[in-house]
Amino acid sequence: MDQTSGLRVLVVDDNEVNLQVAQGLLEAGGLQVDRARNGAEAVDQLTRAADHTYAAVLMDMQMPVMDGLSATRALRALPRFEALPIIAMTANATTADMERTRACGMNDHIAKPLLEAPLWQTLSRWLARSASALPAHHAAGTVPPPPAPEPSPTSAEAAAAQTPAFDVALLQDLQESITTARLLPLIAQFVQDCERRVARITEAAQARQWEALRRQAHDLGGTAGSFGLSTLGELTRPLEAAAKTQDAAATDRCIAELQQQAQQGLEQLRAHAQALENPASHQGR
Repeated sequence: MDQTSGLRVLVVDDNEVNLQVAQGLLEAGGLQVDRARNGAEAVDQLTRAADHTYAAVLMDMQMPVMDGLSATRALRALPRFEALPIIAMTANATTADMERTRACGMNDHIAKPLLEAPLWQTLSRWLARSASALPAHHAAGTVPPPPAPEPSPTSAEAAAAQTPAFDVALLQDLQESITTARLLPLIAQFVQDCERRVARITEAAQARQWEALRRQAHDLGGTAGSFGLSTLGELTRPLEAAAKTQDAAATDRCIAELQQQAQQGLEQLRAHAQALENPASHQGR
């Protein structure tokens, strides 16, 4: 990444935890990072900046005020942003989602949760092009591979039973990229956010508020894996699908497993954070 060190990128996401994870990974790779909380903020920030300020934009698809697709269309309508690499970020993307990203002018796609290797594998080629001369977005865009089919609730539950609630190896990206002093508050913030989101998911499921349930499940799925709770993140996929089809029985099955995985995973994540904070007291255990 030496040839792109120092380049500036804009990360657009309405979830503060996701923003901090992305910022930590990108800054560890030598990039300068600015942030926006929705598509309208991103468009305003980009249009106010001088030409060539940003080498790329990482754009969440689902946001309040203005979503990532609308923001990208607005930017592509301006000649100065025709060649700006805009990369979609989303959890549990369907084939239809990917087709919409291409149709609005996005160049590529990065799946949530953000992990260091796939993040840089995708971003590095666009930064390299941005550092030289990007062709027009409609000529330069790559076609991301089709996403895997969404699992059924039963297959997700079976997978959850065979995998740990917390996998410390998945936290290595953040531990290696972010100082412990910065990582510990981020873990605490995620734990709090996760507990609140699981509560909202449960309330929405009980009230059969399908759109609220789908949105909360989607957001949780985009964050959990970054903190080692990939099993919890995977369970949000069939829950989101059940909310879309308003399948009450499937929703109730998913909720019970999701609550259990969240409780176990967060308990183990807290214990890991305590070990990071006080390594001496955990030696020999």
